[in-house]
Amino acid sequence: MASRVEIGVVGVGPAPAQLTTPELPETVVINFAKVCNLWCHHCLYQDVTLAREAAGKEHKEELFLPPDTMRAVADELASWSTPAIIRIAADGEPLIHPQALPMIRQIKANGLTVSITTNGILLTERMIRDLLDSGIDVIDISIDAATPETFAKVRPSRGTVNFYPVVERNVLALIAARNERRATTKVMVNLIDQPDAHEDVPLFIDQWTKRGADAVLIRPFHSTSAQTIQPGVITLKPHNTPTARFACKFPFTRMNVGFDHDGAPIVYYCSHDWTDKTIVGVLGRDGSLRDIWHGQAMEEIRRRHRENDYPAGSFCATCPDWYLGWGKSHSGLVEELKARGA
Repeated sequence: MASRVEIGVVGVGPAPAQLTTPELPETVVINFAKVCNLWCHHCLYQDVTLAREAAGKEHKEELFLPPDTMRAVADELASWSTPAIIRIAADGEPLIHPQALPMIRQIKANGLTVSITTNGILLTERMIRDLLDSGIDVIDISIDAATPETFAKVRPSRGTVNFYPVVERNVLALIAARNERRATTKVMVNLIDQPDAHEDVPLFIDQWTKRGADAVLIRPFHSTSAQTIQPGVITLKPHNTPTARFACKFPFTRMNVGFDHDGAPIVYYCSHDWTDKTIVGVLGRDGSLRDIWHGQAMEEIRRRHRENDYPAGSFCATCPDWYLGWGKSHSGLVEELKARGA
């Protein structure tokens, strides 16, 4: 079956009906870990890691999602009439979590759809086997380059190791193992369109469509709410960007579950929030995910977006990433891939 090529579209605003509060979110993003094995220059991980290290032992943080939080989320979503898709991501690399596989099995045991976004370094033969055995629906590998030279620019390690050959080998092994087993898991690869990788886009698409990826995704660059601005970013100011700001899709389509310094299960409204500025509740203390989704804090965020009313100093006030728009969502792509069958 031919690969699906998706190129992110920017500047698409919402229809009026999309600005009502849905009964349930379409996606729940779970932050597994705050640890990474890369030092990507488009990522806020460098800044928060250096700040954490500078704080030293006096400010020791919880770095991994407590498994009990994942269990509570999976149990609740399984009870929803239309369960949200769970997207496993991280303020780092999710497969570093020592309990990553048991937590994924927990999600699938609840009959839920789950995708994971990983950098691919830890996709060893055993990890591939265990992920395929879990029944995970989509494995999305962030590669961001078509050559080792580009990879070294956009996805360096903190030392001198260039992991491109490792990632390339691992993804090819994943596709081969999936095909051999005739597993239903879909393999997606992605590249963020940014200055150092822009010229790689055609080659990246050609490479991975020929290699059998189910989807090849070109993602527009986002600046983590102006925290990782890159001068000259190709997609930052596209020619068709509207001049009038429209509402961001995040408060209307997804919830984000993570953990604070002590491991408490926080719920926040922006997927680009690495520093706990958009918390709208604590799971358990403030009720269920459904309760928080319909709670006062979330409704106030939605009102601000509907009315273009962002108080000075708020997380959204200076965010330039709203233009990314309401194109196809991650959950929509996952559902389309699942519908293609084994």
